[in-house]
Order: sequence, then C-alpha cells, then structure tokens
Amino acid sequence: MSQNYPQLDQATRDELVRAYIAIQQIYEEKGSIPKDSETILKRYQGLLETLGAIHLGLLVASFSIVLNFFIVNYILHLLP
Repeated sequence: MSQNYPQLDQATRDELVRAYIAIQQIYEEKGSIPKDSETILKRYQGLLETLGAIHLGLLVASFSIVLNFFIVNYILHLLP
C-alpha cells in the first residue's frame, strides 16, 4: 500500500486499515457479506466440475461421431 499511496504517512495508513477492518466486521455481523472468504467458484465447485465433465464428454462424443462419419464415408466411396 505504501507504493500505491506514498503521500500517506504510516499513522494515516494504519487508521485506514483499522477503519476498513471495523467496517468489514460490521457488515459480517449484519450478514451482508459472508464471514469466510469463500468465492462463487468455490461455493459451486462440485456443480461446475460436473458441468465441465458433461461438456467434455459431449465434445469427445461429437468428435467421435464426426470421425466415424468420415471413416465410413471414405470406406463406402472406395467400394465399387
């Protein structure tokens, strides 16, 4: 913080940090923000991993279908 705001002296910076912590505690007690630093990604990690696995499975399946189509099409055109 001293690099971003070099014009502030140490006492002012300490006071700003104490005020920020006090305001954060007030909001946590009211329930406006969660008490832990859990993010949306961590909260829904299982759901997002499941959706990602389904998405990857569909991608592999569609690639396999297209590849099989090309192989069958190539074989059928080779036959007289």
